[in-house]
Amino acid sequence: MRKHLAALGVSALAISTLAVTGAVSGVGPASASTGSTSQGVSATTIRVGIPYVDLSAVRKFGITLDHGNYPDAYGALIADLNARGGIDGRKLVPYLVAVNPVGTAPSATACTELAQDDKVFVVLAPQQPDCYLTQYGVPTINGISRESTTTGGTPNFTMLTRRWRSIPS
Repeated sequence: MRKHLAALGVSALAISTLAVTGAVSGVGPASASTGSTSQGVSATTIRVGIPYVDLSAVRKFGITLDHGNYPDAYGALIADLNARGGIDGRKLVPYLVAVNPVGTAPSATACTELAQDDKVFVVLAPQQPDCYLTQYGVPTINGISRESTTTGGTPNFTMLTRRWRSIPS
């Protein structure tokens, strides 16, 4: 859970960087398949997708991990960030989805829900970032993937040698 919460804390920096470079305001290049990079951004809000591991799904296998309550933890961090003015004057609106870690279908379903149905601007720490990056052109933060680049140029902000950086295509 610490890894995911650290990603949220640093995400403010990454989203601010996107705002400064023009991606949030829609000035930057269009994203890969479904639209412009201003998806999920209004004058007052930024939609943030947060798929988190549903540990209740693995308890039936005798695994008793307990990371605490992800929605409460993310909610507290986002409430604090919003109380401090949000990002570039915009409030973060979280879209949380519990994802069963067994198999790949739950992650794909979460990807479609967050990117297509909820139309989020960015996704934090998805288990399978390639779906967001290549199918929907939605940037990810700390998405761990074998494919670190995309053909559409959608940024996957990740930790490399202890620095945040966008991996160009």
